[in-house]
Amino acid sequence: MLRSIARSIRYAPDRLFHRRRERQAHQVLAGRTGGRVLFVCHGNICRSPYGEHALRRELAVEAQRRWSVESAGFIK
Repeated sequence: MLRSIARSIRYAPDRLFHRRRERQAHQVLAGRTGGRVLFVCHGNICRSPYGEHALRRELAVEAQRRWSVESAGFIK
C-alpha cells in the first residue's frame, strides 16, 4: 500500500502537466514544414511501433507526405 502511494506521489507532476506538454508538442510540430520522427524502444516489438502508428494517425493526410515517421529497436 505504501509503495502504491509513493508511486502516485512520484508520478503526480507528470500526470498534471501531460496535457500541457502534449499541446506544446503539437504546436511545435504544426509550425514545422516537415521532418523525421524516430520512435525507439528496446526490442521494437510494441512500444515504438505503437508510437509510430499513433503519430501517423494524428497527422493530417498532407502532413504525412512531409513527415517521415519510423520505429526501431536496439535488439536485432
